[in-house]
Amino acid sequence: MKGQMIGQVFIYIITLVLVSFLLFYGYRAISTFKEKADQVSFIQLKNDMQNTIEALSLDFRSVKVKQFTVPENINTVCLVRSFPEMPSLSETGYPIIEDSVNSGINLNVFLIGNNVEESFYAGKISLADGILCVPVISGRIELRMEGMGDHTSIS
Repeated sequence: MKGQMIGQVFIYIITLVLVSFLLFYGYRAISTFKEKADQVSFIQLKNDMQNTIEALSLDFRSVKVKQFTVPENINTVCLVRSFPEMPSLSETGYPIIEDSVNSGINLNVFLIGNNVEESFYAGKISLADGILCVPVISGRIELRMEGMGDHTSIS
């Protein structure tokens, strides 16, 4: 009788360890999968934006309204004028963007979640102001782009 109780306790302990291991492994696998999906989404946005800006910049007076899918954790996309030159920014509400642009780093698209999450150079763009911040609605942003022959005007 005593040996049977010890056997049951041993089975319970092994079951508990096995279930804990499976839960931990499953959580880790799902977290890794989500991180990879976010990376793919960022790369897709970057490539799509760069390709569209490059193609339109060569097509003089061609206008395109394009929607871009934005990674899940991003709620604002800010674009900074890079043509004819980068502006000097101040009091935008985004000190990291100001510091990046004012120090001469060649980045003109900033993805903002709780902080500036990612940034990249999308090509020669001109804006009415030095910076244009577009809110993300339902995981997308919409930009009106016009080819100017040697750069793209965005509004």
